[in-house]
Amino acid sequence: MKKNLKTLYVAIAILIFIVFIIVFISLKNNKLLSYNGITPSKSSKNDLLQTLGQPDQISTESGTTYEYKTNSPVRNDKYFLNDKDKVNLIKEIITSKDNIKFSDLIKKYGNSYTLLYGPDAQTGFNLYVYLEAGVAFIGNKNTEDVIEIWYFPKTDVQNFIKSYAPDYSFSYVFRQN
Repeated sequence: MKKNLKTLYVAIAILIFIVFIIVFISLKNNKLLSYNGITPSKSSKNDLLQTLGQPDQISTESGTTYEYKTNSPVRNDKYFLNDKDKVNLIKEIITSKDNIKFSDLIKKYGNSYTLLYGPDAQTGFNLYVYLEAGVAFIGNKNTEDVIEIWYFPKTDVQNFIKSYAPDYSFSYVFRQN
């Protein structure tokens, strides 16, 4: 009887340990990526202002976008706000000074990306989207150049294209000037 009770306690301890590991892995995998301390779908306009200060530029073309200076003399990081004043998309501008290469991002996020073609496809720049990670980047596989990294809430591909990348598609379209 004592032996059966001991075996039961060991089995319960192992079961609790396995449940703990599963919960830990699940929580780790659900973490959203952030940039400059701002997390899409979590951070508000107030969080943005408290963390980064007043933007260098605000545009209200299609929704509200706050822009902050980068290493680029002509392009700014962009933080897109939804109608509830939550940040829902961040576009980080990458320059040669940032020293971020295409292969670095593939190594970091893996080869399981969704490839989308857009306005710069003719020059070899495509959008590599990691839907489960909530990150995408515009890069050129041949030159190793990366020009933007996007951060967004996890979503499916149709919603991603509709909400964040309407100029992109699964097909390469040759565009004549």
